[in-house]
This record gives sequence, C-alpha cells and structure tokens, in this order.
Amino acid sequence: MPTEKKVQVVDRLAQLMGGSSVVIATSYRGMTMSQITELRRKLRPVGAEYHVVKNTLVSLAGERVGRPGVSDI
Repeated sequence: MPTEKKVQVVDRLAQLMGGSSVVIATSYRGMTMSQITELRRKLRPVGAEYHVVKNTLVSLAGERVGRPGVSDI
C-alpha cells in the first residue's frame, strides 16, 4: 500500500514530466549536498529543476504521462 507522501511525489513528478519537453536522468552519487545545491541554483534561472527521487517513483510517474522509457534509464 503506497503512503500518502509517495502518492504526492508521483503526482508532482507526473505534473512536472507532463509539462516538460525534456527529462534528463542523472546519478547524484559522488556529489556533495553543497554541489547539488549549487547545481539547483544554476538551473533555476533557465526554468530547470533537479530532484533526487527513487527510481520506482519516477517510473510510475513516467508511465502515467506516457513516458514509460524513463524506467529504462
């Protein structure tokens, strides 16, 4: 049974992915929190966002908006 928080995360991801023309998946491993914060700061002015999310939740959101290939990444 999914938790309410996970349902909300999938809903938000589906909303973001549905309104985006491009989705880029990366690995955050090896990055410090300050590096991730700096990356987010640099992405913000161009309207991009960086989220660290569990693979399963991204896959569910991708399927919901017609991007099932996200789970292959």
